[in-house]
This record gives sequence, C-alpha cells and structure tokens, in this order.
Amino acid sequence: MSQEHEAAHYRRLNNEWAITLERVRMLDGFEDFPRSRSFSTLRQAGINGPVVILNASQSGCDALI
Repeated sequence: MSQEHEAAHYRRLNNEWAITLERVRMLDGFEDFPRSRSFSTLRQAGINGPVVILNASQSGCDALI
C-alpha cells in the first residue's frame, strides 16, 4: 500500500470514527462518551450508593470506590 493510499485509508477510518462517535453521543446517557466523567456527574451518581471506577490494562488493574 502506498503512503498516499494508506493516508487516505486512515483519513476515511477517522471520518467513520468521528461520525460513529457523534451518533453514540446523541444517545441518552452517552453525551460524554468516551470522555472521563466530571466530578459533579460522579457525585450525583453516588447519591444512592457507591461509584466504582475500574481501570484495566496489560500492566495491571485498579478500582476506585
């Protein structure tokens, strides 16, 4: 694949990602997908019980409660 063809391919994928992300963010409750939640949103979520945040990767995992 030539560099120009490869660049065009990645631009097309990026555009598809942007359109998909826009569609997902139009769904109720997904307005900030995949951004981190704000503290005020987490505080509101914790009114009825604990909020658990999981972080997992190949090097390990963590939980914040």
